[in-house]
Amino acid sequence: MSDTFARVAQERGFFVTGFDSAFFHGLRPVEQRLALYLSKMFASQQVHRRFEDDIYGALPIEGAAANKRRQTLREAADGLLQKGFPNLARFDLQRSPKTGRWLATFYRVGKVAQEAPVRAPSIDRIPEQIRPLVEDIVAQTDDPGSIPMWVRAIRGLGEEAVRFALADLRAEQLQRRAGSEGSIKNPGAWLTTKLMAMAKERGILITRHQGETRRP
Repeated sequence: MSDTFARVAQERGFFVTGFDSAFFHGLRPVEQRLALYLSKMFASQQVHRRFEDDIYGALPIEGAAANKRRQTLREAADGLLQKGFPNLARFDLQRSPKTGRWLATFYRVGKVAQEAPVRAPSIDRIPEQIRPLVEDIVAQTDDPGSIPMWVRAIRGLGEEAVRFALADLRAEQLQRRAGSEGSIKNPGAWLTTKLMAMAKERGILITRHQGETRRP
């Protein structure tokens, strides 16, 4: 899965979630999609109800067997509750006595936080001399949310070192695709770890701001 958190921020400009990027990246993919979905629904609803077939298509949750899709939804909701998702108080999945269809009900905790919108940094504000490299990194990682990290890495390590790390990322991706491991699920986090390791070896401090990609 690509960096959904950064992609949604990029497409919508900003959105209110009530949780930060570190929490988001600690979730499983289905939990991530459900967290974003509920944050949107809870912006205007105290209780959100939807028939299971409709919510499976919205997330999406795929699978041939209805009971398997139902189990996936239950596990995703339970996972959010266990991990402290701040917006969800309770979840029910029961048959409607009127229609016989399964109905998912999500109960909100208080109000969704409004003070910390997540914004996608504008690449137009990056100095022209390093903008092509930053654009290359974003294209390779699909992670515009970590642009501040890429800029600090270029300034701290130099363009040549960052291009070297990016080449390593491309090589690793090709190697995994050729083997049985599959592609890197979070290229942005992989590159962040690589750059921070290089900075540590050189005694350079590259810190991350809240909302940027965490280490895998």
